[in-house]
Amino acid sequence: MKHLQNRQIALQEKIIEKLLKTAEIATFTVQERREYEDNLKYYRDMVNIVDSAKNERAHEIAITMKKKGFSVPEISELTGLSEDQVRLV
Repeated sequence: MKHLQNRQIALQEKIIEKLLKTAEIATFTVQERREYEDNLKYYRDMVNIVDSAKNERAHEIAITMKKKGFSVPEISELTGLSEDQVRLV
């Protein structure tokens, strides 16, 4: 029960942090808001680039593993791709 209470407190803290961050953003000037949004867009673009590169690399590894005779479940486990994704490569 104590574990659940700790989890609930942690969740509440995250919600409060998000609310405070939102309140802070609401006080930005037009210029600060524009800069914030530009930085946020840049950050999201970088995350997408990294995620795409990781996914592409996982597919390349899956292809090599298939050629070397690894099973679909093994490839899935080692690359993080689903078994359906492995079958499609």
